[in-house]
Amino acid sequence: MLVEAGESARWEYSASLECSTGPLLEFITERLDYKANPSLPLLQDAKKLPNYVLHHNHLSGESLSFGDWRGASCCFNEIYAHCNDGTSYYGKVLDKEKVLSAIENREFIESNAEDCLFYFTCNTLLGSFFRKEVICRALKIRTYVEYGSSWGKKHLSHQAILNINMAGVETIGQLGDICEQLIQSAALKLSNIEWWPQR
Repeated sequence: MLVEAGESARWEYSASLECSTGPLLEFITERLDYKANPSLPLLQDAKKLPNYVLHHNHLSGESLSFGDWRGASCCFNEIYAHCNDGTSYYGKVLDKEKVLSAIENREFIESNAEDCLFYFTCNTLLGSFFRKEVICRALKIRTYVEYGSSWGKKHLSHQAILNINMAGVETIGQLGDICEQLIQSAALKLSNIEWWPQR
């Protein structure tokens, strides 16, 4: 329902659950294509909900953003992002202080994530699309978070993938399957870079 509503309206929606099995606390949209934060009253009550789970759709098709990780650090126990072809991303913060420090240094980390993926692919469009996936995996390698991604199997094309222009590749899941080892190699390379360089 979440993904279908988002694809139809071209907005992000979020569904807040008290825990992984429910009940549903809220289903909401801000009528924006790049975020769908829970309502302020629910966020204010988040400390009373230790197992709070947030599901939302990502129209971009990309992985969890630093904004998502901020929410997972401060409000949610677990966060999921779902895409049009069934691709999904999952995260849970294990080291809040380290994640928040990474968020403060996000421009440096994002730039290096793209560079690391370019090192293995020589393709700037792949670096741009998968930089968040590389970062999420690097956060996992560093044991700051639990993280997982599952490439979708539905044959529903995505414009960002079509723009990359790889023969026969139209979906997030197809591209993810093809690039899996390259993404993991880039994440390992990123995890070994000093994220807080001396000034």
